[in-house]
Amino acid sequence: MPYHISNKISKNVAGFSIGETLLAMFVLTMGILILVAYISRNIRIASDTQNIIIATELAQEGVELMRNVRDNHLAISGNGFDPSQFPPASGYGRIDYDDTGITTTGNQPSVTPSNYYLLYNVAAKRYSHAPLWSLPVQQLFSRYIYVKSLGTSSAPIFKVTSFVYWNGAVIPPNMESGLTSSCTIIQKCVYAEVEFTSWK
Repeated sequence: MPYHISNKISKNVAGFSIGETLLAMFVLTMGILILVAYISRNIRIASDTQNIIIATELAQEGVELMRNVRDNHLAISGNGFDPSQFPPASGYGRIDYDDTGITTTGNQPSVTPSNYYLLYNVAAKRYSHAPLWSLPVQQLFSRYIYVKSLGTSSAPIFKVTSFVYWNGAVIPPNMESGLTSSCTIIQKCVYAEVEFTSWK
């Protein structure tokens, strides 16, 4: 028995309206923007955290280098504070891995910021102060050492504060005088501080 195949197309098939399509696109776009903002924020936080860790290590390195100066002088029967290597009174400067003592730079960071810039030496895998003429632009990290005499000539005590600030940060107020209250992470500044005596 022959049968008939209908080729009629139903006219009641539902589709998306323009309003529904625009709403779906809006929701999708907002979701993507929120995701991108979240990822960007996490990348920024990770970068900030990395800078804080590096700056903290560089600050600690500053006081350890000053400790080496004291220890080397003790090893040759001194009191640990050779005036040619360690300021005889309160003072400031910078120190590097291969220095025999603090280098007084003549000017504090607010006067000559480039005196305190640190460059990363890829070959040596460490940061160090570069020659002043080789720094046309500011580098990421800077280190400033402040030494304050607390004792006497017969019983020397020195407080050494190693400040590290980064990312073009404005020099924190009073940092140049050795005060630490304004050296905060919000100011993009960290410090390490140690008191040295002549004891072995």
